[in-house]
Amino acid sequence: MKKICQVIILFMGMLFGISIVNAKNTLMTCEYYKAEDQLEGSPQAGILCNIFTDYSHQCYVEVGAAKATTSSNKEKIQNWNSAVGLSWKAKDYVQQSNQCPEYLVVRLKNGAWFNAGGYELHAAASQQEALDLSLKLSDQRYLAHKIGDASAAETAKAVADVQSFIDNMNDTKNNYSLNSCKNDNVISTRLQKCNDIISALESRMASYDTNVTNMINAGYLNEDDDIIKSYRETVENTENFINQAESELSVEEEKIKQEMGLADEDIVANPNNMSCRVIDNKYYDINGNEVTKEEYATSCNADCGIFSGRLGDFLKTILSFIRFAVPIIIIGLGIMDFLKATASQDNNEIKKAATKLVKRMVIGIIIFVLPTLIELILRLADIKYGTCGIR
Repeated sequence: MKKICQVIILFMGMLFGISIVNAKNTLMTCEYYKAEDQLEGSPQAGILCNIFTDYSHQCYVEVGAAKATTSSNKEKIQNWNSAVGLSWKAKDYVQQSNQCPEYLVVRLKNGAWFNAGGYELHAAASQQEALDLSLKLSDQRYLAHKIGDASAAETAKAVADVQSFIDNMNDTKNNYSLNSCKNDNVISTRLQKCNDIISALESRMASYDTNVTNMINAGYLNEDDDIIKSYRETVENTENFINQAESELSVEEEKIKQEMGLADEDIVANPNNMSCRVIDNKYYDINGNEVTKEEYATSCNADCGIFSGRLGDFLKTILSFIRFAVPIIIIGLGIMDFLKATASQDNNEIKKAATKLVKRMVIGIIIFVLPTLIELILRLADIKYGTCGIR
């Protein structure tokens, strides 16, 4: 009966073009990981190699991910059956030791990670062999190590690194209230210093997270490890701390703006730059010189109400022109009047010319002091920046 079934299956295969092959049995599965390296510009990569009972093999490479699958790019180990000038056969090592090679050296075929050229894989039994092999392969070669078999030294270093991350976050939180940023008497620099500390902490946390992810992907640590659980808890507490600190800083900054009567977003400036700064009710213009509140508003484009923007600039230009022209006009008209009166030799005409000159001088003086009078009236009316220096 069994033979009849085999004949039927063989006939059906021939009839429908189905090939019957014996599936290979997997002897061992080897997983490798290459961490991302921003300095050298290489992404992370996962490699999966299935070694079969007949000691053939098939590897898969997934660039940009921690693990590869059988759907990833297929590749072969170049020194599997032949030493290819590297004095080491991976197949012999697997047969004799019955374990996966410790390292793979990945070499780019076309000089780019994400192009379609593929990758050359070379196996090594130790890190030193992998380094020696890497030198022989010249440029564009990268080491990937076996996952799940990290040495005690590698794991201990990873634990120590993560603990240092935890300590740094806790120290920053504990010292924040004691830091000079909270105790600085100068309100503007206090805000700037505190904001700098929070920003630096956020930047370090992003770096910590990348490193921890690489350690887990590399097999040095697992999510179930106590150190990783402690790290995750510390990160969550630190994020809550940052949110609270940022909220407090925002409230304090808004309070300072209201107390100063300023709406300018640049009220809290770079502490190393005195340009357009407000420090304890002292005002500094765009050149860093201490000035009045009104001069600050003019120099630093603060909110000048109707006198801001183009209108303010236009009024300043007109006022400057008038101040320049009025004395010239008064003097010119006075000379003309006195020349006419002298030519007529009439004392009354000379008196009239003198009277006209006095009147014109009074008008000129009024023109000169009018902006100052307006400024005084506006300040008495508690208008924020008066005429913004238009005087």
